[in-house]
Amino acid sequence: MKQTEQVALQESPDIEQQYLHQKFTLSSSEYNNFKDLLLERIGLFFPAEKKKTLERGLSLCLAQMNLNNVTQLYDLLLQQPEESPAWEKVINSLTVNETYFFRSLYHFQALKNHILKELIKKRTSDTKTLRIWSAGCSTGEEPYSIAILLWELIPDLDNWNIQILATDIDKPSLTKASKGIYQEWSFRNLEFRAISQYFKKTGSYYQLHKNIKELVTFRYLNLMRDIYPSMYNNTNMMDIILCRNVTIYFHEDSIAKVMRHFYQSLLPGGWLIVGESDPTPSKFDNFQCSAFEGTFVYRRPNIDEFITHKEGLLTHFDLNTLPSTTRPYFPVEGPKRFVSHDRSKSSNRRFTCVKTTIFPQAETQQPDQVQPVNRFALKIQKAVKWANQGQLEQAESLCLEVLKEDKLIHEAYYVLGMISMERNQLNDTESNLKKAIFLNADFIMAHFGLFTYYLVTENSKKARKYFENTKSLLQNLTPDEIVPHSEGISVRRFLLNLTLNQSLYLNSNTFKQTGF
Repeated sequence: MKQTEQVALQESPDIEQQYLHQKFTLSSSEYNNFKDLLLERIGLFFPAEKKKTLERGLSLCLAQMNLNNVTQLYDLLLQQPEESPAWEKVINSLTVNETYFFRSLYHFQALKNHILKELIKKRTSDTKTLRIWSAGCSTGEEPYSIAILLWELIPDLDNWNIQILATDIDKPSLTKASKGIYQEWSFRNLEFRAISQYFKKTGSYYQLHKNIKELVTFRYLNLMRDIYPSMYNNTNMMDIILCRNVTIYFHEDSIAKVMRHFYQSLLPGGWLIVGESDPTPSKFDNFQCSAFEGTFVYRRPNIDEFITHKEGLLTHFDLNTLPSTTRPYFPVEGPKRFVSHDRSKSSNRRFTCVKTTIFPQAETQQPDQVQPVNRFALKIQKAVKWANQGQLEQAESLCLEVLKEDKLIHEAYYVLGMISMERNQLNDTESNLKKAIFLNADFIMAHFGLFTYYLVTENSKKARKYFENTKSLLQNLTPDEIVPHSEGISVRRFLLNLTLNQSLYLNSNTFKQTGF
């Protein structure tokens, strides 16, 4: 999602006229209230020089929502989570999504010729796994560009476990992205060959081929929330994160927070790619800066490469001085025949879930000072932490150690199930999650885990069953109650996310067949 000073006018002409002719000024207190609320909840920063931009956006929002004054709007936003329809209107009114396929020539050249080339070479004889996150994916052109690039770079793609996660805070953009339908304006950086090879034209619209579309999973995610990295939303163990022109209007404290989370979300040696207008390298203290033709990218050092000082980091660069190139096409030359993906080998639809705290009250105690149940809880906490950092063997070993002492600890089976899903060992995933539910029939996150498992394996009947189980169990709790084993997520927020993602599942073959 690119924040700009423009306001998206995408509503009816009557709404636009009402917006254009309405005089609207925020008082000093109103401005400060909205400025602080927007900064805290969604990271948008409107300093004094952008007060008029904020006023224009809120004016449009009032017209769209038929509210009489900003006090009503502010009170409504204060009470609602960011996933609510009210916040959706505000986000839509204050942001513009401007993107297109293979945007920024030099980034994709660096990916093709260096970053992906190195990763593919290493993983070909190893796990054949790649995990990439497009954070602020807008209407999907960026993650789909990555999918096209991978399709052409990896000859035996069906034998790989490719996961491209695409997230944004703008729900209408996510809905549009999940459909994979675009107009010519989105292709202003592509050659005709690429358009004709990967899209089917119908009238003035172009439908992305399903084999490319299915490589990308779209999810709602607010970067201001402390919910990543996590196996719960599949934001851990990333090889590459792209977050381009998203933080350009964030406050510097918010930027630093997001970069810390990205650092932890990357595997050692993982890459971060930001936009040309995004913050200077001073915000990337823990990253190593690498220069490629025409651009700079950042890398989380490997353990043996870690640098504790800032010497050698580039402190200034100006991409405006770089030569321009018209209508580039980066994927490798040579047409490819489409073949169906074997989903037993590729779990690109997967999003997993696990918890950092099983029993919060045990956190300050030492293992040898607590009762067995709390000692197990501390070990499982540690296992989840390791799993979120990509240390799956250590996490698995600790869970097995717990089960060796007591085979009835259902949380241990749950974590093992999530680890199996990360490894694409789907039979073990099903077995472990079912054991967790056998031991605790009301284990919400285990039901949710089985829902995602059956979504991946395209068992639509069972996927629907466990989706409904999850919703039913959530509705037995109070809205503000924390969902057990969910990393601190409230019932209200969990249900909202479940409802939001249900609309995205509707675009998948899994639920089209069931009338979901």
